[in-house]
Amino acid sequence: PLACNTAAPDEGNMYLLGHIGSAEIKDRFLKQLISGEARSAFFMTEPAEEGGAGSDPSMMQTTCRKDGNHWVINGRKAFITGADGAKVGIVMAASEEEDSRGGACMFLVDLPDPAIRIVDVPNTIDTSMPGSHATVEIENLRVPADQLLGQPGEGFKYAQVRLSPARLSHCMRWLGACIRAQEIATDYACRREAFKKTLIDHEGVGFMLAQNRIDIKQAELMIYWCASVLDTGDLGSTESSMAKVAVS
Repeated sequence: PLACNTAAPDEGNMYLLGHIGSAEIKDRFLKQLISGEARSAFFMTEPAEEGGAGSDPSMMQTTCRKDGNHWVINGRKAFITGADGAKVGIVMAASEEEDSRGGACMFLVDLPDPAIRIVDVPNTIDTSMPGSHATVEIENLRVPADQLLGQPGEGFKYAQVRLSPARLSHCMRWLGACIRAQEIATDYACRREAFKKTLIDHEGVGFMLAQNRIDIKQAELMIYWCASVLDTGDLGSTESSMAKVAVS
């Protein structure tokens, strides 16, 4: 995924900027992501143990307020994939000023920024995503008004635009890994001998490889089905949720 520039969160961020970003934002931020010159991070999730949103953006405690021709952002984020070493950030914060319902806003920021401080990079089993999954503090981050993504108060809607294709991209990456693993296992089973015959001629091994083929084909069809829904312009929230559960 990293070599093909389809890794999370970059793939989802590129999709979002391509759909919502202004011409100026695309030129300044999206172009460097597409070229592979920069990595990005998506600052939404908050530490649930501190009363934050977790992964539910409607509970967001990170705030943004208008100050002249800038916005000022304060809050704390957790599990921010790729934050360490990223050059582009999309920061999500709640605004009570622009929306009576407390709608969220999204902002594009250049990284690193002294107002965005990484306080912890956890030690995780996963090593496939550079930049790990950091906990971050945001203190008086000043963002020019023209770096607001789309319209103020529409951040929740934009998060949904990004969500389903990002889920499906995870499924595609998992499917690719599964297919490759199946190829390696099948090749080995057809060459390795034990008890005077190849492993593939032992029924138990053949059964496992056959079940893998069935699971892989089901995952492939689930991905195609969800992709066909997204191609109609539908958000595909339910379909992408089903695909992510099944394929994972």
